[in-house]
Amino acid sequence: MHRYRFGIEEEYFLVNRQSAAPRSELPKAYMTAAQKRLGERLTTEILQSQIEVATPPLTNSADASRRCFVLW
Repeated sequence: MHRYRFGIEEEYFLVNRQSAAPRSELPKAYMTAAQKRLGERLTTEILQSQIEVATPPLTNSADASRRCFVLW
């Protein structure tokens, strides 16, 4: 039996706390801490203020439920 695989990706925009404007660059300390916590699941995106967190390939919804993300 062929099993389909799928993944979950979450996109986050980092914004300035006072103005709510997108950050012009990702703070190095933030990215270091996030990379330490999330490993290779964390990637940057085309926009400088955007990051992505993704699961590895999954084969069932129970695995997906266990891998929901909360960054902080």
